[in-house]
Amino acid sequence: MSTKIVAVLGAGGQLGRAVTKALLRHGYAVRAILRDPSKAHPDLAGATVMKGDASDLGSLQDTFKGASYVIVTTSAGDYNSDTAIETYVSGYVNAINATKSAGISRFLGIGGAGLLDLPGSDGKQLHDSEGFPAYLLKISAAHGRNLEALAHSGLVYTFFCPPQMQFSDGKSLGTVKTVKDVMTGAWLIHFEDIADEMVKSLESSEFANSKVGIGYDN
Repeated sequence: MSTKIVAVLGAGGQLGRAVTKALLRHGYAVRAILRDPSKAHPDLAGATVMKGDASDLGSLQDTFKGASYVIVTTSAGDYNSDTAIETYVSGYVNAINATKSAGISRFLGIGGAGLLDLPGSDGKQLHDSEGFPAYLLKISAAHGRNLEALAHSGLVYTFFCPPQMQFSDGKSLGTVKTVKDVMTGAWLIHFEDIADEMVKSLESSEFANSKVGIGYDN
């Protein structure tokens, strides 16, 4: 059983909670990093809850120190607010810099399906296609900025780009599949399934320095 430490920034969110639970199931020690630890969700039981804020580089450096891996599951919240999006992107850059200063090389992040290439399109991305929802254009561009920052960071990163996410109702949506760079065709995925795939990829080089489409093979 692994005793490696994983720092999860954004552990209070829905995906962050699912990732924390998956990490604990796989035997990792987890630092669940929250702005307000007093509001820790019961799903974080078993993790070490720590105070940290993406807007505060120093707090991230403190909470990342001594970890083996970093997983960032933060989001902008309000997709139509320029202020929220800029805060989100600057916090992401802080997370990248804190990872580097802590001497950690492996970083997992989360974006959105808008960054994925359309099958057979020679690199045309979903967010450039006709019919892509206008309200998602700003957040997809922000995801692109985060991915670009990772690509220039020197870290070994994997950037998952899921479609809409929701918690499982107990019914399987199919066998999970992951594909480098390209859309899978899925428009919905369970938090639990993407969390499991993120944990599996931590110590794998299959999707090193790549964006990853995730969906179901059904």
